[in-house]
Amino acid sequence: MFKRHGSSVELLPDDVVELILERLPVKSLLRFRSVSKKWKSEIDSPSFQERQLIRRRQSRGPDALFVTTYYFADDGLDTYARRQNSSLYGLDDVTTCEVFDFSAKAWRQVHPASPYRINPHPHPVYLDGSLYWLTECEEDTKVLSFDLHTESFQVICTAPFAHVPDDLYSVTICILDNRLCVSKKNWPTQEIWSFDSSSGAWTIMCSIDLTKTFSWFGEPKFALSPVAILNKNKLLLQGRDYFDALVIHDLDTKSYDFLFKPSTSPVGSVYYFESLFSVLSD
Repeated sequence: MFKRHGSSVELLPDDVVELILERLPVKSLLRFRSVSKKWKSEIDSPSFQERQLIRRRQSRGPDALFVTTYYFADDGLDTYARRQNSSLYGLDDVTTCEVFDFSAKAWRQVHPASPYRINPHPHPVYLDGSLYWLTECEEDTKVLSFDLHTESFQVICTAPFAHVPDDLYSVTICILDNRLCVSKKNWPTQEIWSFDSSSGAWTIMCSIDLTKTFSWFGEPKFALSPVAILNKNKLLLQGRDYFDALVIHDLDTKSYDFLFKPSTSPVGSVYYFESLFSVLSD
């Protein structure tokens, strides 16, 4: 379209052309980099890539990627930070943490350590430069963050609805719609709570009717894992076992649809936003 009507496009103001380009998919943008040096310079600029990613997030939900593998770490390890049970160090109510220093090519311990024991069963989640965990507390469960830049822990808030002193497997933490969320299974339902960082308040995002997913998951021992919200209203769910089925929950109609179930190899699912940052990073 742009080549056929090239002379018409040249008559458009630069800011209008930029607005058009921002709305195009990444594959199209990669092709249009060859139209002219000016377009290539604009598309390759960090400011344009940031605007394109913001526009992409606003226009639709993320894409989901399904990865087949024969090994998944199940101990809460992360590429940048790893935590170990405090009992290994003779401590009662904290979890020690180590970070890997790529310049020294060695692990070093973080001081001060985590102020509370971390629930080891849900994997940590990442948002805006920090990792987040749920704590093991005799009182209300807390959400704990670890800033990867300052290498410091901070208690973000309490999550009293997620207090599970006898069943640590019934809660999970996740990122949905760019928000920190906590989900708790309490048969026959599983509620997902969303945290508003500006007000510090929790609200119920949705309630999953586990009786309607019984044919795929049975009565799950673990809380189902919310993966992502796709196309604004489709919640992608998976059991904690990587051989479990993947199911789509329509948040508007409250219906459930089977997606697929791994048969020969475990499948992990992650979500991402297609952007120019990763494509042009080299």
